[in-house]
Amino acid sequence: MSDEKFANLVLESPCSSTFTPDTDSQGTMDATSGTGRLTGVGEVPWPNTTYLIVEKSTGRVLTLTNGEVVVKSSAMAGDRNTHWLCVEKSGYFGFVNPLTGRYVGHDGKNHIHAAAKDLKDWEYLTPRLHPNGGFQLLSPQSGSALKLLCVTENLSNLARRHHGTTLWEFRKVEDI
Repeated sequence: MSDEKFANLVLESPCSSTFTPDTDSQGTMDATSGTGRLTGVGEVPWPNTTYLIVEKSTGRVLTLTNGEVVVKSSAMAGDRNTHWLCVEKSGYFGFVNPLTGRYVGHDGKNHIHAAAKDLKDWEYLTPRLHPNGGFQLLSPQSGSALKLLCVTENLSNLARRHHGTTLWEFRKVEDI
C-alpha cells in the first residue's frame, strides 16, 4: 500500500474511542475531605521541569529533610524542599532539589537519601508508567536489574526493593 493511500485510510477511519480525563492534569487540593490530599492525574515526568513527586495512594509528597528523602503530608505552598527538577543523563532521569543541589539517590544498598551533588549511577531513576495510573520509580542495580523506589514499613522513609506497590505521580510546579 502506498504512503498516500495509507494516510487517506488513517484520516478517513473513524476513531473508536476518546479519552476525557476526570480531573485537571495539574492536580488540585481536595477541599471536600479537608485532608489537603493532592488529587489529579499528574504529569509525565520530563527533563527541565520541576515537580512535586506525590505518593499516589496517600497524596504525601517526597520531601528533603536534613539530607533524608521522606514522604510527608501534602506540601505547603512554596516549600522548596518538596521541589524536584527532572534532569537527564545517559538516558536515565535524575531528580535534584533546586534549593540544595542534591539528587535523590541511594547509599549503595537500599536506603534512599539526597547526598550527591552530581548525577551518577546511584542517582539514576527510570519512571515506568503503571496500568493502574501513576509511575513506578526504578533504580538500576549492578547494571542488570531494576529495583523499585518504595515507601518503607514506617510509612515515612524510602528504600529500594525488588518488589513493591508504591506508585508516584508528578505534579508540575509553576512559577519557580
